[in-house]
Amino acid sequence: MSGWLSPVEYADEWRRLGDGDPYYRPEFLAASARAEDAEPAVFSHDGVLYPFLVRPLPDLAVLGGLMTRRRWALLGVYTLALMLLLVWWGSISPSAARHWAPDVARSVTASFDGDHVSVTNVRNFSWRSESEFDPVWEQRTYDLSHVTDVDLIMSYWMGEAIAHTIVSFGFDKETLKNSPAAGACIG
Repeated sequence: MSGWLSPVEYADEWRRLGDGDPYYRPEFLAASARAEDAEPAVFSHDGVLYPFLVRPLPDLAVLGGLMTRRRWALLGVYTLALMLLLVWWGSISPSAARHWAPDVARSVTASFDGDHVSVTNVRNFSWRSESEFDPVWEQRTYDLSHVTDVDLIMSYWMGEAIAHTIVSFGFDKETLKNSPAAGACIG
């Protein structure tokens, strides 16, 4: 039996599977629920019983009685500050016209003419170290009729929420022999 159990089902299962612990006896669970002004609840999964008590949430009158004028004022200030932060955050518009690091300052763009694609701002830097490089931005043209395969690569970093997407195009042998840049990746 698996899932939520009624008190009768729990009593039957406890008698069948119970380990003799008196705190899990159905009678004790019912008495605890009455004493705590709660409802008994039992979940069963893979032959294991999980009994617990469910208490109702306090009503707003009780919560309101706990609030003093100072707490109401602080709650109001916090709510106003949060609303201002959300309005400011929502007003920020995405833009590529920002100050970027030199090695990522240009966006790759493409234009199509039939089976040919011209790609501008292809980065082909010569790196001397991690921070020193000779910037070379190229324009390349590819014949799409010579594409033999396409690979989509996801490079995850900082968990599953952030990744670099890389698309790699494979070309036939003739194209690769005539153009060393034909095995390009656009990411």
